[in-house]
Amino acid sequence: MKIFLSYAREDEATAERLYGDLEQIPGVLPWMDKFELLPGDGWKQKIAEAMKSSRLVVLILSNNSVSKDGYVQHEVRDALDLSRNKPPGRSFLVPARIEYCEPKFPEILDLHWADFVGDWNQGLLRIRKLIEREQARDREIQLSADKVQNKKNRDHAEKLRLRIPEELANNLAAYCEWLWRHEYTIYPYSKAREAIPNWSKQASSDWLQHLYELGALDTADPETAKFTDVGLELVDLMWP
Repeated sequence: MKIFLSYAREDEATAERLYGDLEQIPGVLPWMDKFELLPGDGWKQKIAEAMKSSRLVVLILSNNSVSKDGYVQHEVRDALDLSRNKPPGRSFLVPARIEYCEPKFPEILDLHWADFVGDWNQGLLRIRKLIEREQARDREIQLSADKVQNKKNRDHAEKLRLRIPEELANNLAAYCEWLWRHEYTIYPYSKAREAIPNWSKQASSDWLQHLYELGALDTADPETAKFTDVGLELVDLMWP
């Protein structure tokens, strides 16, 4: 989970501390301009891209960040714009107050804050609980999406099997059996031809190209080709 840190330059030391604490949480990749930007980077573009690709944006709130002019206000506006495109009920903006202050944006006032004033560990604990909750939600969403995609891949593979010529089907079945015995996860065709049955060796030399065109392989190169997700389903259907 990528987490973007937005802060006023005067609060850099505090942002660094939070960055270090977030780094310790499993599955979390904090993003802070000081550590991520490299010499020669277009910093405005890189910051915008990083915020857009982040799962959460932590707004470090202080009198510096809520009252000063400067780029920090631009960041907050960008974060608010991105939040409007998120699904209802999905957390994105995380206000983190490090001193007593009053944000000027009403959208921030409507959000519950992680309060670091007086007790840093308590504030960090609240953010950690949020992260764990959102990680669990993301896993549920991904699991549901995977089930749908796996069903599509299986249906596609079923259709592919009906389109494969008998010669190619026999060759693929023999090759699948060879893969299974040797526990290969890639497609080392040059080695396989030394081991698979003689009748399979007589198959058309372009059968790899056929599988590629059908969407079962990611390339027709015999040395580097790998099965696509649809191809893996096809392999499962073709086990002898």
